[in-house]
Amino acid sequence: MPDERLPYLVFRNLTRSPARGAGGGNKRPPRELSTAQRASVATKMQRLEEVTNAWLQASPAGMSPERVLVFEVAHHIKDFRESVERIGMSWLFESAGEEREPSDQFYLEKKSTGSPWTTSDSPLTEHYYFTSTNARAVQDVIARWHDHARGRLRPRLNTKWMELFAMLKDVRYWSARDRLSHSYVLENWASRLELSPQEPVRAEAELWWRGDRHQDAASRFEASVVASGGNVLQFSVRPEIAYHAALIELPADTARLAIDHQDRLSEVAALACEDVLLFQGAGQTAAPRIAESGETLRRDRSTTTPLRSGSPVAAALDGYPLANHALLTERIDVLDPDNLGELIDPEYRLHGTEVASVMVCGEGVLPGETLQNRIVIHPVLAPKVEALDGTVRERLPDDQLSVDYIHRAIVNVLDAYPSVRVFNISIGDEGRHFLKAVSPLARLLDWISWERGVLFVVSAGNYTKDLELDDDISALDASGLQAKSIKSMLDTVWDRQVLSPADSVNALTVGAANSDGSGDSFNLASGLVLPIQSMHMASPLNRIGWGFKGSISPEVLFPGGRQPYRAPLPGIAGDAAKRLTLSRSRAQPGLRVATPGRQGLTDEIAWGRGTSLAAALATRLAALVLEKMAELRATRSEFAQLDARLDFVLAKCMLIHGARWGSTVTDHFDDAGLSKADLARLMGFGIANPETSIGCLSNRATVIASGEIGVNEQHDFEFPLPPCLSGATATREVVASLAWMAPTNPNFPSQYSCVRCEVIGVKRGTEFQLEEDEVQYKKSKLGTTQHRVLRGFRPTSVFDDGKSLRIRVKCLETPALAGAALDLEELAVPYGLAVTISTEADLPIYTEIASRLGVALPVRR
Repeated sequence: MPDERLPYLVFRNLTRSPARGAGGGNKRPPRELSTAQRASVATKMQRLEEVTNAWLQASPAGMSPERVLVFEVAHHIKDFRESVERIGMSWLFESAGEEREPSDQFYLEKKSTGSPWTTSDSPLTEHYYFTSTNARAVQDVIARWHDHARGRLRPRLNTKWMELFAMLKDVRYWSARDRLSHSYVLENWASRLELSPQEPVRAEAELWWRGDRHQDAASRFEASVVASGGNVLQFSVRPEIAYHAALIELPADTARLAIDHQDRLSEVAALACEDVLLFQGAGQTAAPRIAESGETLRRDRSTTTPLRSGSPVAAALDGYPLANHALLTERIDVLDPDNLGELIDPEYRLHGTEVASVMVCGEGVLPGETLQNRIVIHPVLAPKVEALDGTVRERLPDDQLSVDYIHRAIVNVLDAYPSVRVFNISIGDEGRHFLKAVSPLARLLDWISWERGVLFVVSAGNYTKDLELDDDISALDASGLQAKSIKSMLDTVWDRQVLSPADSVNALTVGAANSDGSGDSFNLASGLVLPIQSMHMASPLNRIGWGFKGSISPEVLFPGGRQPYRAPLPGIAGDAAKRLTLSRSRAQPGLRVATPGRQGLTDEIAWGRGTSLAAALATRLAALVLEKMAELRATRSEFAQLDARLDFVLAKCMLIHGARWGSTVTDHFDDAGLSKADLARLMGFGIANPETSIGCLSNRATVIASGEIGVNEQHDFEFPLPPCLSGATATREVVASLAWMAPTNPNFPSQYSCVRCEVIGVKRGTEFQLEEDEVQYKKSKLGTTQHRVLRGFRPTSVFDDGKSLRIRVKCLETPALAGAALDLEELAVPYGLAVTISTEADLPIYTEIASRLGVALPVRR
């Protein structure tokens, strides 16, 4: 098998032309209600009417303050905003949830040629509409419902309301409970009060975005905080991401009332303030907990190759690292404008040291490749005691709003190091799971990536709760334990959504594969088990599920270490016998990481696990791609056509380009009767293969391109077909990957991304006799990365000289673009494209494609 790595090839031909939009079909929500839906809506409207009447009775005479009304709908109602504003409601927010299969209660209608409207089997996407309203407007909605139920509603004037009633799942007022329950702020306050019972608690209050009216909302909210005995420490307004927030402090007794008496939340003016979308604990964003105490560490003074004098291309926002560790000395720059280094003892410099060492050393991933430039670490975390047992956690400070703090850190890095093009962010907000709408911190990353041309690599977050199995663990062999553990992961997908800011659409979200470089040379401590044995599977630590609008998230897995769990003690019965508890041991297996030493030692190592380290490996690979591109641009003429400004988005493409599920995973899922959707939730696009991402082999050719594409434009490339595959029966694979950076419209959150891109040309059949494999085509193009893997086994066509495959990149606008402050004529969307043909046979694919591209073969050394 060939093993000498060869450089990428570059697409030579490019043609531009207008793009045609994909036909959406003639489908609509029904206007008539099913019997079940009619009864359901009647119940909801009756409840809404009762609450509204009580609201009016409690209001001062002649006064009807505004409240937020939420419509939960089974499908998008086009132009619904105009209908609600016509009756006096103010549009606040719209978000899109997951796709659902149609049912007898909720479905679409389609019109066939020469026939009436019939039921369609198209999937439905849940939508949530938030409006600010007074009681009179709500009474108007209720009256329309009664007229519709009696057949008195005139369709010409009320089409959207008829569609709403047919698709309505729920309608209710946004409440104090909503503002608290979605972000675990009460749990945050409870832990703080346990440590300091009389100390005030802090929270970040995200206010509804009201555009130019934000000052009125701020005044009302500040008055409510003062009325609750607290005070506002900071306001922040960022129109570019539709963000309005306040950092507040409330008395301990007020917080205790909210924790102990959730039926009395309305008694606290700040919590009942209608201008607030939600609260979350201040300083809630943190690095994962690292270790139990008392572990035996090892010492290692491994050296790395000499540095090049170039400028850094990679940075991390993380904890303060132990910069003089033997594995890090002279390989990192610490940018510390807040002088955190003066406040943090070396023993607490844990997470930043781990992440930095993985970015620098790679832990066995591409061991022959070493970063040639230093990396930059900007500390943003500081240790904080979080429990009575003395447990310390590295967190963002609680005296600043997290969005402002992270924004300032990113700007600090880019101002000091303009060469940086990729950021590692291995921190997450455990109180901010992805909940249909993109979080403020994720919106910030999306905006900066577009404005400044940088890639954010973000960890999906760790799931540290127990694994609840449906069998006694003592009765399971290794295979059975693995199967039950995977089932447990899928059963808890509702609780495993990625953590903010991993819901960013422009960032690359990284999960952990259950793999590492420890081999088999380790012994687990007594009572520990590996619930998942295979190193081809996702880690049980992973956050899983869909991202924005059902996109793949996390998109790619990198080694995150095999994670041990503590098994039940012998003789345990009942549910406890089915429960595995996470072990935080720092012994093998795992990824080898630098760690602060005992008594001042600077050469100790431990073994770590989780998505933080997986993201650090991904960032390292992105930096290697950036360095490789700079090297190729300096040595090979064909690379001069690729704009160096766009290497960051090409790196995003190359990180997913090597991703595969692999036969081990697909065979397991087939045997278990699980679907491709289950597999995509668990594995994303698959486990990364850095070798594929960084170069080619004689029987594997990767052709790349990068560029900027206009809206409603398409770019066509010619991929030459290698004659050596003519009539071949050898297994072959064609992979096409596309990544782009999308402008976003935070004022249109249900669509949000202003463009959608797609790569076309690699498909089933064609000359290669390929069969669709791995992630389903429709699912693969919902985010800002697309990755298609197709394989063939039947004989191929005969490839005559000059025959090629046309690869098309298309960019189309979405409804979000209409309201964005962007010039359509000037808009240029950066993208990276990679297409690979490979075979298991020893065939000269690389040579033949290079020759047809007119590329001189590299000199072999």
